[in-house]
Amino acid sequence: MEKLTILAFVSIARGCGFAGLGIFCLVAGLSYDPVLAAKTGAILTTGLAVILIFRAQQAPFRDYRKTELWVMLKKDERPVAEQAQKLTGQTLKDTYYTFANHVAVIAAIFWGIALLLWLTLPEGFMLM
Repeated sequence: MEKLTILAFVSIARGCGFAGLGIFCLVAGLSYDPVLAAKTGAILTTGLAVILIFRAQQAPFRDYRKTELWVMLKKDERPVAEQAQKLTGQTLKDTYYTFANHVAVIAAIFWGIALLLWLTLPEGFMLM
């Protein structure tokens, strides 16, 4: 069902957006020390990717009636109970893995920036 995929994307994107906002605020707050800011962003985005992978592995086994995806569906759009667990679990699993891949790319970029800054900036460099 395409509707399930769209709603799963919205649900997981919302959560990742809030996590990303928190990571961005922390990195911006540490911008006086670019190496520390980049390392912090790298660690936190890596952690977010790990959490998304864990959630993807657990998705097929979570009770479909207790997911945000199920709540977002209108009563007439919900699949029958016999198919609901499999459909919602697989849809959430695929969507979590998609977001985990995107976040892992962002984490790799952060790690690259942190390494580049660590190699190029003098010890104790701060922007203040």
